[in-house]
Amino acid sequence: MRIVFIFLLSVLFCNLAVAEKGKTFGAPISLTEVSKVKDLIASYETMGDRPVLIEGQVDQVCKKMGCWLTLKTDAEPMRVVFKDYGFSVPKDIDGKKVRLQGKLVQKMMSVREQRHYLEDANASKEEIAKITEPKPTYRFIAAAVELK
Repeated sequence: MRIVFIFLLSVLFCNLAVAEKGKTFGAPISLTEVSKVKDLIASYETMGDRPVLIEGQVDQVCKKMGCWLTLKTDAEPMRVVFKDYGFSVPKDIDGKKVRLQGKLVQKMMSVREQRHYLEDANASKEEIAKITEPKPTYRFIAAAVELK
């Protein structure tokens, strides 16, 4: 019984998200051509539903579960969520450069959703209370995240 417990504990620790350069979370990255976010936004209506590869610097990560991040890009900062909530990233990658493969989507972010994300980021109650209207945004649904 003790051996089984030690084995299960070691498997758990091996699967914890560790922030190391070159590590990929989610699916493997298969694309090689990096797209500029501002170009993707400019051509959003005609780009279709194709996957793209983007790069940027992580601004914030969900401090509760690592289930989303915000990315500084060549355009506006962008929220990144993970395809089907199928994976998460380490909670300590603020400031790290990443490559992301996935799809850009346009979305109206509700007041509730904006407040939820601020709560996850440990924002003050005053900052959360300032959110009173839905906000049009672009977000990225990542199938893969690679630390650079």
